[in-house]
Amino acid sequence: MTEHDSDSILLYIQQDDEDVDSAIGDMNFAPHPATQVALKLLDGSLVMPTKTEAFQNDQNKNRTQYSFPRVINGKPILTVHDEYLTFVFGQALQGGRRIRPLQDPKKFRVASDWMDPYEISFRVADLIYNGKLEY
Repeated sequence: MTEHDSDSILLYIQQDDEDVDSAIGDMNFAPHPATQVALKLLDGSLVMPTKTEAFQNDQNKNRTQYSFPRVINGKPILTVHDEYLTFVFGQALQGGRRIRPLQDPKKFRVASDWMDPYEISFRVADLIYNGKLEY
């Protein structure tokens, strides 16, 4: 939810380890690494996060929050007339520590086929509360 247009769009992603029962016994897999993420505009261009925070990054779980601007060049990224708010996943994030280095848009590459999904969308109609866009 937002109070001001200057507030960031926040995307929080949590990936847990995976327990799999197989023919050779129980197996445990570490979570996929945190990845680059970009916000996809209607024209197909990508907006990089202004901040990426790793709240946890270990063998059991990674929890990452990405912050994106709500307004670019004086225009809101999203309006009630848009259909989707879409994020695209890229390659594994490099660097460590809690605050991750800023992503370079020239180096952003859409995730490979192993990552499913490489894109996620939220319906704008589901983000409207009392006639106002709340995301």
